[in-house]
Parts: sequence; structure tokens; C-alpha cells
Amino acid sequence: MPDDLVRASLETIPVDVSVSRGTSALDVGLLTSESRPIDVAPGSSVHAGTVNVAALIDVLVTAVGKVTRVGALVASIEALGAAGRRSSARSIGSRAASS
Repeated sequence: MPDDLVRASLETIPVDVSVSRGTSALDVGLLTSESRPIDVAPGSSVHAGTVNVAALIDVLVTAVGKVTRVGALVASIEALGAAGRRSSARSIGSRAASS
């Protein structure tokens, strides 16, 4: 839940958080394709899907589910897919009508 304080262990962080205590290195490749881990410290924002690879940190949950950065990306991709399917259907309909 937002505003919950939790300890992020050496695994994937499933929600958006803000680092409240400690420092670590995170693999953010899922969102950025960055090949090297980035350093985080208190005050750093961390998005769902990043992997804590160095040390335990305390974090404050800022977003869960569809309102996380990853959730917003998924919604955008789904909307683009739906728009593409509608466009393809219209195109097929137009070609069939002109035949």
C-alpha cells in the first residue's frame, strides 16, 4: 500500500518506492535498457521492476498496481495495440468496400 515502509531485499522491487534509508545499486534495465546498475540513496525514486543487486534498503511505497511506472507503460502499449487493431479493421473494411 502507498506510504508503507518496507525493507527491499536483494530481489525485484514490485512497486514504485522512494529510498528512505541506506544505499544500494539497482538494475534498472527493464525500464531503461541500462546495462550497469545505478546507485541509489535516501530520496531516490525507484520504479517497479528494478532489481536491488547490492544491499538491503528501507523504502517508502509510493505507487502500486496500474499507477506504477510499469503499469502506465503497459496501459500505453495496450492502448497502442487496440488502436492498431481498430486501424487494421478499418483498412480491411475500406479495401473490401472498394472491391
